[in-house]
Amino acid sequence: FNPILLDANNARQFLHSNSPLYGVAHSEPRYKFKHNLIKGYRVRFSRNFEDYPFSMQMSMRQLEEIETRMIDAFRRFPKEIEGRYIKLEQARKDDCYNFLFALNLIPKATNSIKKASWVYRNWPKYRGIFLANRNPQHPDNVLTVLVNEDDHFQVSCINYSGQRLDFCYDRAVVAVRFMDTFFKNSYAKKPNYG
Repeated sequence: FNPILLDANNARQFLHSNSPLYGVAHSEPRYKFKHNLIKGYRVRFSRNFEDYPFSMQMSMRQLEEIETRMIDAFRRFPKEIEGRYIKLEQARKDDCYNFLFALNLIPKATNSIKKASWVYRNWPKYRGIFLANRNPQHPDNVLTVLVNEDDHFQVSCINYSGQRLDFCYDRAVVAVRFMDTFFKNSYAKKPNYG
């Protein structure tokens, strides 16, 4: 896969600030995927709350508390990133689960390393995904928030076209800035967590 990864990461004109204030992408990259193995790009921000362990060590009550906090935040999202929350337990019953997996929006819960580390313990109870409404100007960007998988929540924006990665980044930043403000100082303080 090395040649594919080297080629895919050759979009050198895509620059962004590493500022803690999440600067905006500075250019308008246009990069066409040359390999059919690459399905898209993903910008992801993960957060964990203080006073909660990682999901593999959480009780059912703790999983439910985090899901409840997240649903409350989703209800208050700004209009530009409104959408709906889907409980993965319900998605399995509605056969929506396979559709979400096919789009690489959720894990299939079959990863042997994650199984061994108990990430999928009690799966899919109190897990879910928020899907933002599509932005008509940039329909190839899909904004999601995954709840209670590896981290307490992961904000992702996926770009399926390889076009306008700056919009993908900017849309994810809108969600992260909102979450950072909404949850104020409740993230884990340990470096590289939260």
